[in-house]
Amino acid sequence: MRLFRRTIVALIVVAAFFTISFGAAAATPTTAYAAKKTFTVTPNSKPYKNKYVKSGRYNKYTKHYYMLRSYLDRLEDLGGGTLILKDGTYTVSNLLYIGSNITIKLSSGTTIKKSYTTGTKMVYSKALFHVIGRKPAKSGKKITGYGGSHNVSIIGTGKATINLNYCDDALGFMIGHGKNITFKGLNFKNMRSNHPIELDGTYNTLIENCTFSGYKEQTHSTAIKEGINIDAPDENNLCFQVKWSSFDKTPNKKIVIRGCTFHRLGTAIGTHRYSQTLNSDGVTTTNRYHTNITIENNKFYDIDSYTIRVQNWKGVTVKNNDFSGKDNEFCIYGQGIHDFKIYDNVIHNYKGILLTRSSWQVAMTDWYTPIYNTVSDEMMQMVADQNTSYDNGPSDYYSGENNAVSGYIVNGKYTKETTASAKDPYGTFYYKKIVTTSKNSEGAWVSKTTCTASTSTYNKNGTTYKVKHTYDPLTARWTYEVTDMTTGNVTVSYSESAVTTEAATTTAASTTTEAAKEQATTTETATTETATTEEPAVG
Repeated sequence: MRLFRRTIVALIVVAAFFTISFGAAAATPTTAYAAKKTFTVTPNSKPYKNKYVKSGRYNKYTKHYYMLRSYLDRLEDLGGGTLILKDGTYTVSNLLYIGSNITIKLSSGTTIKKSYTTGTKMVYSKALFHVIGRKPAKSGKKITGYGGSHNVSIIGTGKATINLNYCDDALGFMIGHGKNITFKGLNFKNMRSNHPIELDGTYNTLIENCTFSGYKEQTHSTAIKEGINIDAPDENNLCFQVKWSSFDKTPNKKIVIRGCTFHRLGTAIGTHRYSQTLNSDGVTTTNRYHTNITIENNKFYDIDSYTIRVQNWKGVTVKNNDFSGKDNEFCIYGQGIHDFKIYDNVIHNYKGILLTRSSWQVAMTDWYTPIYNTVSDEMMQMVADQNTSYDNGPSDYYSGENNAVSGYIVNGKYTKETTASAKDPYGTFYYKKIVTTSKNSEGAWVSKTTCTASTSTYNKNGTTYKVKHTYDPLTARWTYEVTDMTTGNVTVSYSESAVTTEAATTTAASTTTEAAKEQATTTETATTETATTEEPAVG
C-alpha cells in the first residue's frame, strides 16, 4: 500500500513538472490563435466580448451591425478566419469592413438585410460591405493596384440571401483593389438602382451559382444599374469614390461569372463608364482594359435594358448562356470589345447583339477619346453561326468598326453596310454621322425612343457650357443647342430630320461634336461613400 501511494505521489509530481515546464508552450499565441479562428453567431448573439454594448448607439436597430462588426474586426486582428452566420435575419444599417483571409458563411436560412434606420444620430451607410480591412481603410493611406483585401470568400447555401431591401442607392459588396475574391451560392435581391456586387480594380474574382433578382428605379432618378458592375477606380468618371482608394484606374482582371441566374433587373452585368490614361504627349490616351472576363452557363431573363454591357473589355468569353428577353433590347451591347468569343448561347426574344463604337464619354475634368471594337466580317459571321436564336428572336447583329458601320446579320446571313449611316430594322437606333474639322466622320448610335429630351452641363477650358438636346417624335427631328454660360450665347448645333447629319458650317460642326459627346454620355449616380455615410468611431 505504501509503495502504491509513493507511486501515485511520484506520478503527480512528474505531471506537475511537465505542466510547469511545457504549459507555457501549450498556451502560445499560435495555439490561442488557432482556437479562435472560427466564430459562429446567431441573430441573438452579442458583440465579441460585449464590445459596443454600452456605447450609447447599440440598440435594436444597430445590434446586428455592431455584433457583426465586432467579429469581423476580431478576425482581422487574428489575420483571418471564418465567421459562420446561422439561420435568421441580420439587419445591418452601417458599413462593415472585410479584411484579408476572411470567409463568411451563410446558412440556408440566413438573410443579411439592408436598413437605413439606426435609431440614433448615427448616419446610415449606403453599402453593406467594403471588402477592405477596417485598419487599412482608416489608415489614411490610399490603396493602389491589387493591394487591398485578398483571399476573401462569401459562401451561402440553400436560400442564403443578401437583401438590399429596395433602399435607395444601397450597395451590397464594394470591392476595390482586391485579389482572389469569391462569391458562391448567394441570392441577391431587391436592389434599387445600385449594385449588389461592384468590382473596381480586382484580380481573380469568381461569382458562381448566385441569383440576382428584383430591381426598382431610384425615387429621384431613372438611372439603370448593373447587378454586377465592372469598373475602375477613376476620379474622372465617378465610378468608385471611396476615401481609402487611390484613383489609379486599376482595371479588373480574371473575372468568372458562372452558373448564375439574373432576372427582373435593369442590366445584369456591365461597365457604365470606361477609363483611359493620358499619354506623355498630353494628347493621346491609352485604354485601361478589363481583361479575361468569362460569362458562362448563366440564365438571363426579364431584363429591362442591355443584359450585358461591355466597355473596354479585352479577352471576353460569353458561352453556353440562355438569354430570354422582351424583344425590345440587345442581349449584348459592346463598346470597345476586343479578342472576344461569343458562342453556344441561346438568344430568345432579343434584337440580338449590338457591337458598336462608343460615343464620346464625358469625364469630370476632360473628354476621354472614343473607343472602338476590334470587329471583322469573319467575327461577325462567327457570332451568327455559333449562337442560336429562336421563337421570334431575330438574329440581328450590328458592328461599328472605327468610323464605319460594318454591317448586320439577319437569319444567319451577314450583310456588309458600307454607307456612313444606317438604320436597324426596328427603327430604334440609327448611326449618326458628324463631320468636324478635327476628326472626320465621328459617329454614335443614338436611341430615338429612350432619350427624347435632356439638359446637361460640362466644363471645357475653363468655360461652362449647357447642352440641350431634344427629339420631337411628331416631326422626327433632333435639335441640339449649346449655351456658353458666361456670355449667354446660344448656338444651334444642328437640326435634323433624316438619319444622316451634316454640320452646316465649320463653327457649327465643332459645337456639334461637343453636343454629341454630352448627349451620348450615360448619366450615372456616384457610389461615393463619404464620411457622413459611416458612423463616427466608437470606443
